[in-house]
Amino acid sequence: MVLADFYRDQIGPLELLEYIDGLPAHSRLAAEQAEDDDLADQVVAQGDLPAQAPPPVTDLTPEARRLDAVLDRLGEVLAAIIAAAGQTPPRIPPAPRPNTAFDRARKRASVHRHSDLLARIAERRRTLAERRRTSGPPS
Repeated sequence: MVLADFYRDQIGPLELLEYIDGLPAHSRLAAEQAEDDDLADQVVAQGDLPAQAPPPVTDLTPEARRLDAVLDRLGEVLAAIIAAAGQTPPRIPPAPRPNTAFDRARKRASVHRHSDLLARIAERRRTLAERRRTSGPPS
């Protein structure tokens, strides 16, 4: 696809936007947008400042995975050095990883298990309160 296809009416605006959205995070367009002060002012003025998103799966090459692992280990080494010096080490978060459908499914399952547990605890409390209320004060 080339931009000329858009001007020749061979592709529509939605296809062009899909193409632009599919560009890698390290594309020249992303770099230009990140350095565009006017665009940043408009986004901040509208209150649409995007949250820091995890990197896309397409950017996670084998080399990037290894670099992320090295970065994570380096954070652990720094924390160990600080602890060895007798100070409280800061929590150094791991390098951001892509958020896949499997990650989201695990999160939903965890939230569901947590909700089930809370419901069982609440039911048990209601049962115990009812039992105490009906049994009356101890003699």
